[in-house]
Amino acid sequence: MRTKVDRELAWPVVGLATAALLGAVIGVTAIPSATPAIVVMTLAQLGVSALGLLTPRRSVLWTTAIAVVSLGSTLVDPQLAVLAYSGAIPWIPFAIAMGAQNLFRHAGDWLATTSGTAALALGSVGVVAVSIRAGVPPAPAVLSASVPFLIGVLIASVFHLRDARDDRVRRPELSVEVTETDDASLATPGTLDAARRALAIVALRSDELVASTGDASARRAAADLRDVARRALTGASANGHSVARIELHASEPPRDTHDRAPAVPPMPELPDREREILRLVATGASNAVIGRSLYLSEATVKQYVSRLMRRFERDNRTQLALMAAHWFDGPR
Repeated sequence: MRTKVDRELAWPVVGLATAALLGAVIGVTAIPSATPAIVVMTLAQLGVSALGLLTPRRSVLWTTAIAVVSLGSTLVDPQLAVLAYSGAIPWIPFAIAMGAQNLFRHAGDWLATTSGTAALALGSVGVVAVSIRAGVPPAPAVLSASVPFLIGVLIASVFHLRDARDDRVRRPELSVEVTETDDASLATPGTLDAARRALAIVALRSDELVASTGDASARRAAADLRDVARRALTGASANGHSVARIELHASEPPRDTHDRAPAVPPMPELPDREREILRLVATGASNAVIGRSLYLSEATVKQYVSRLMRRFERDNRTQLALMAAHWFDGPR
């Protein structure tokens, strides 16, 4: 979600800016003759820090910029190298950690992840070279330079686990208790189940849009759609239970065949991954939610869903969800 991403990036960017200014103060105090190089380095660090806010979804671009400035802060000027080795440039390890966290949190696919990791490794080369030049054995130098990267990956893993937990517990309450009727002709169970499932999907997806969009008008429209779907699906009865308000009468004229969902075939044997994705699609989960639950990229989930739609000849995601709901929630 865009707003959530912006909040997550705000505090690292503030921390990076603070680390850059702190390093400048330490550097100018320790080596006054290096003031021009320190000023240039600090401005570059502040610029890359700000870039993190402007490109929250372009992790590779940010990690590459971090790598370039980290190298420049260690290899361009011998006096800056001394500051880097002494730990007087705190921006470098902090930036590598935050770059790794952002990369493993938001990278769209393995190519982006690999490219960003290579860039961060290149950015750490400067610290390793300075350490070895100062007499540190190569193995400890490499290990020490790897710690910020590993911390960033750990933070990203914690965020992913938190999202997976939230996706499982933050569901709109859409439990349905169908009203009983003495006239069996008033409702068709199969069609009623399909209508309930479609409304549940509409409510879930619009609720996600309310939480994720930054556009006020779009958020209001999504909230209205969500409320309409919920009112159509459930209602508060006198005893506090949710009672479905959907009634399909036999007297209603049948719709044209082209408006009807395709017939649901028997459930075939499916690979575990496709079966799990179908089960989550049936709940109305978005590609991003499914990706976080199964630790897949959003692009990979989208490919799976498109392939399943083609395989089962579904025209849209809702039809695929209804078919999957028939398999997973239907009579055993």
